[in-house]
Amino acid sequence: MSEQQLAPEDLALVADFARTGAELLQGKEALADARGISREQLDGLFQFCYDRYLNGAYDMAARGFRLLCIYDHANAGNWQGYGYSLLALKDYRKAATCLAFGSLYLEQGSGAWADAHLHIAKALTHAGEPGAALEMLDTLMAGTGDGGVTEEAGALREALEAKLGRAGASA
Repeated sequence: MSEQQLAPEDLALVADFARTGAELLQGKEALADARGISREQLDGLFQFCYDRYLNGAYDMAARGFRLLCIYDHANAGNWQGYGYSLLALKDYRKAATCLAFGSLYLEQGSGAWADAHLHIAKALTHAGEPGAALEMLDTLMAGTGDGGVTEEAGALREALEAKLGRAGASA
């Protein structure tokens, strides 16, 4: 397999994006900080989106959570809200990506981390990617001691292995 090289114009585009990102952040950790958006405003938008989600307005919730992800990208709750909204909208691949990104900001092995990984595996299963779902379950089961999530993950793993004809492969 040959190594693919970026053309000079592609490198220039990447450099331009990096400069633009640096200009937008102005040395701050998040775009919200650079734009003077307060924690109270972010929390208010989060609550609004969460309320929309609870009331079944998943599309509106997803749009709001997406905005929160842009302005406060290192907040796992924003990514989880976006991912769970996308799950409800049956956009499984994008939901798995959002939940995976958000899990980077969670403590490995915590209940929230385990729950995110279980939902990533479920999303990948619905997206028709059972092999990737099994890999996510392996990550989950290796990184947590949460019996409830592990039990549910184990049941999902058995179903996926049976579907792929690998029953008993992970004893």
